[in-house]
Amino acid sequence: MEGLLLPICSIFFSILLCIIYFSKKRINSLENKIFSVTLLCSVVDSIIVSILQYLALNNINDIELITIEWLNKIDFIILIAYATCIFIYTCLITIPKVKTNFKKIIKSVSGLGIVAIILVLIGSVTVITQGTKTSVTGSSTIITYVTAGIYLLLSILIVLINIKKTDKRHIPIYSIIGISLLLILFFNLNPYLIVVSITLTFLNFLMYFTIENPDVKMIEELNKSKERIEQLKESKNIFYSDFSHKIRVPINDIIHSAVLIKESNDDPSTKKNSEDIITSSQKLLDLINEVFRVTKIDDIDNELLNSEYNIKEECRKIIESLNSELQEKEIELIENYSQNIPEKLYGDKDKIRLAIITLLRNSIDHTSKGKIELKIDAEILEEKCSLSITISDTGTGIEKEKLNKIFNEISEPTNSDGTINIVVVNKLIKLMGGFISIKSEMDEGTKITLHLKQNIIK
Repeated sequence: MEGLLLPICSIFFSILLCIIYFSKKRINSLENKIFSVTLLCSVVDSIIVSILQYLALNNINDIELITIEWLNKIDFIILIAYATCIFIYTCLITIPKVKTNFKKIIKSVSGLGIVAIILVLIGSVTVITQGTKTSVTGSSTIITYVTAGIYLLLSILIVLINIKKTDKRHIPIYSIIGISLLLILFFNLNPYLIVVSITLTFLNFLMYFTIENPDVKMIEELNKSKERIEQLKESKNIFYSDFSHKIRVPINDIIHSAVLIKESNDDPSTKKNSEDIITSSQKLLDLINEVFRVTKIDDIDNELLNSEYNIKEECRKIIESLNSELQEKEIELIENYSQNIPEKLYGDKDKIRLAIITLLRNSIDHTSKGKIELKIDAEILEEKCSLSITISDTGTGIEKEKLNKIFNEISEPTNSDGTINIVVVNKLIKLMGGFISIKSEMDEGTKITLHLKQNIIK
């Protein structure tokens, strides 16, 4: 009965772990699929070993001897499958690129496993007994131990080679080292000791408590909340767009009518009233634009979409798109690019374009005469490029009090001086890990510099 104690404990704890694991919702990851196989392997192994130990309690006849031999072969196949799963699991959690070539890895591993299984099936199993205790030897046993040993050894080597990348998920792999040494010692002292099943169960428990498996119910709730937020956001955008159109049309009609009255009437009082109507209506339109710009601050996509780009080419495209606005106000735009700017950079060019064009438009809006300069400097630090993108103008400038409030999220910026646009740009640059600096004097102009680090493509 002593030989049955550990296998029966293994059955109990393995089934308990299966109930706990399979009764919960979990993410459909490769790691979880492999862990499911190791759980089933552990249960089957424990049941087979318990049957083998039970048969050994009585005198073994010829039929039972054949049964024991084939049950051992089935158990050997289970052990090879378990060791294979441990190896694949180790590769998945240690080497991220494995996931992209997972099918190739499975084919390679399966090839070795199938050969080992065939050799186990055609190999020999010799039952050795000592009273009520039994053990086995033979070529099938050796093939199993060698195959499982190779997989476990490879798992350990992968972890040790990538030791800097390891985390709590690798605890079961570290445990294999100590457990393997203990098993070798135990088998040398007592070859009839049945400890493999309880060892597999122990490893499964370690994997269960270390595998990355977030609360799926919480994830589902978060996804539902995200969908609701997106729906509300879309509804808000539709409402603002519709509201904007309905407001702008009558205001533009008022402005158009006021212009006609002004041009067709020589009465000074009527002309003055028409100009007041036009000015007030225009201010109302600016106020509406300001409201919509504020709503856009929270609509910026927080995800970085990095790609290869040329910063000078992107700037030239931006300037080309602004030519008509520059010519209309007779503003000179000066381009100044450092010679050491790399040809190819890697980053979120769309957000950089949006930041630059927003600041340039801001300068155009608040500069009635003079010039605007776009200057880009670069400092190369190994494979990184530290960019300084400066937009300076000779416009109206920003009051010191308002300048100090720009980076305060609690403050209420106003677009009459372009501070809303600067807040939007600040958010874009912070998303990319950078920061902005501002210098401004009333009636002298504003100088804004974007500080960013980008990867260099050679």
